Formats: sequence, C-alpha cells, structure tokens
Amino acid sequence: MHAIQISGLALILWSAFTFSVASKERPIDLADEFAKVLVRAENGDVNAQNRVGVFYETGIGTKPDFREAKKWYSRAADRGDAAAITNLASLHISGRGVSVDFERGVELLRNAAKQGFPAAIGKLGFAYVTGQGVPFDTHEGLRLLRDAASSGDGFSAYHLGQAYYWGTYGESKNSVEAFFWIRRSAELGFPSAQLVFATFYRSGELGVVPDIEQYFRWLYLAANGGSTQAQFLLGQAFEYGEAGKINLKEAESWYRIAADNGHPLANQALYKMGLTGSDGLPPLRPANSELSRITQMLPEEVTLEGVVVKIFALGLAVELLSPDPGPSPGSGPFFYAPPAPDCWWPMKSNGFVCVPDYNEWLD
Repeated sequence: MHAIQISGLALILWSAFTFSVASKERPIDLADEFAKVLVRAENGDVNAQNRVGVFYETGIGTKPDFREAKKWYSRAADRGDAAAITNLASLHISGRGVSVDFERGVELLRNAAKQGFPAAIGKLGFAYVTGQGVPFDTHEGLRLLRDAASSGDGFSAYHLGQAYYWGTYGESKNSVEAFFWIRRSAELGFPSAQLVFATFYRSGELGVVPDIEQYFRWLYLAANGGSTQAQFLLGQAFEYGEAGKINLKEAESWYRIAADNGHPLANQALYKMGLTGSDGLPPLRPANSELSRITQMLPEEVTLEGVVVKIFALGLAVELLSPDPGPSPGSGPFFYAPPAPDCWWPMKSNGFVCVPDYNEWLD
C-alpha cells in the first residue's frame, strides 16, 4: 500500500475504538462522515476537498475511485494545499487513476516540500532512495526521510524502520531502531506500520511480548486505515475463529472490503466460503465431498500456469516449488499471488489449493 496524507481522518479512526477484541467486530462505518465532508468540499472548503480525495483513494466511507480521488486532490492542489499536492504526487508516482509519471510526481513533491510539509519531504526522500524520478541517492534520501520522520510523518518513520529492519538503503540492521521507528509510525496512524506492529504482537518478534488483544487492536486500526492485507487478515480471523469465535458474516464483510480495495486473494476467500465474489463471479470451489475425492486423486505435484506446486495433506496445503513468484506488494513471507484463477487460500497454511477443471477430475 502506498502512503497517503490522512490529516483529520486518523483522529476519527482512533476515537471510534474500544480495545476489547469482542467489541470491535464490525468495520467502522464512515459513510456519514464522508457525506458531511463532501458537502463542505463542494462548498469550497480546501481541507475537505483533500479529505474527500483520501476517502475515495482508500475506499473508506465510500467505494474506492482513484479518478475521483485525483479530481478532488487536484481541486485542492490548485489552491496550494500541500497535503493535496502530496497526495496528487503519490497518484502520479503509483499510477493510481492516472498514468505513471515519476517526473510529474517529483515535481509536485518539490512544490509541497517548499512549504515545509513533512509528508512531501518524506516522499521526496523515498524517491531518492528508490531512484524514482530523481537520480538514485541513498544519502540524500535518508536525510530527507529522517527530517520528515522527526517532524511526525508516519510514511517516513515507517520506511526508516524498514531500512533498519532489513538493512537496506545503506543502513545496517538494527532491531532497536527498527522497532522505534515502526512503532512511531504506527502511533502516527500509518496503516502499513500498524499492520507490521500488529504482527509483532502476534509473533513476539523484536522482543515484543505476544498479546492477542494488542494484535487485534493494531490490526483493526490498519484495516480501517485502508490496509487491504489487514482487512483480509480480519476476514480470516473471523472465518476461523482467531478473534475468539467464528463469525462468517463478519468474515464475508471484511473479505468484501478487501476485495473492493484490490486484495489479490479476497475474492478467492469468498469463493472458498461458497459465496459470489465481489467481482460477480460464482464460487469456484467444489463441495466438500468432491474436494475430498479430488485431492485423493491429485498427483503429488502439478504444474499450473508454469508454477510447480506440491500437494500436502490431501490438498489442504501446497508448496510453491519453482519458479518462486516472489511476495506480493506489502506482504510478508509466503504471501503469494494465486498461481491460477482456480486456486484458493486454504485454512491456516502457506500455500494454495489448486484444482483445475475439477469436474474433469470427477469423471
């Protein structure tokens, strides 16, 4: 997920929470807030115009629509709003709602950075460490990221934390610095950091004491902030009872939110539940009795779309052998895009169940 400026929105999300797992079952409904902000935006409120763009870009309070996001960001940017200029730059750099144009994106970031806007300074720093639209320069990039992070920009704090965690951009691995900056970013409301911070409470990584309530606290914040991976994980949590009980209605709700926001596996999860996907396609999964027969008939290895998968436990898990497609953007280990459209994510595993043309296997 790429970063956005969520000025004013993070406070709404924080204030809407109580932190017992059982009390937070439903996604936050910001449709009423969106409607109120839209009225102010249409009446010329520049801050509201930027916020409407944020609503459309994240799909919070309304359906995601990058073209609408661009329209509202542009209105506010034309009036010199630094947050809107920065958000519009992010659309150009990511190609969301517009064609990818690094040079135009960097130009906009420089304009906003001249106003001293931390988010623009941080994104300009990220452009330098990645070489997007500017010459590759990790020294200058890290300097800008540190300046912006120290000024309270969550995006910059997150990427500093990632640099220390992985030892990238010329930094050495440093778990203390990684934890400090990722936690700082999470506290500032950056959804990607909130997701990573949640996983620390699940895994106990970096010395964090495992705490399931804290895991769900941060996972909900990330999901309601627009993290599609957090939305998908909440769907899994309710489908399999990880939140304390199985709740298929809530699982479906979160899966559909994730699917609407483009998560590559959310529709597969809906198919697996026997539901029509958000893309309107019917379920692909055969009935359980058929699944049992199919998986007993499958060979130990099959090749789908050029990807070799190894079948385990009657098809309830598979291992991607070759070639390794690599992780999806914003994902953790073993999080892969499906190797074929007739694959779905199995319960609590690190692979996919893939049954091509399953009716043929039954004949």
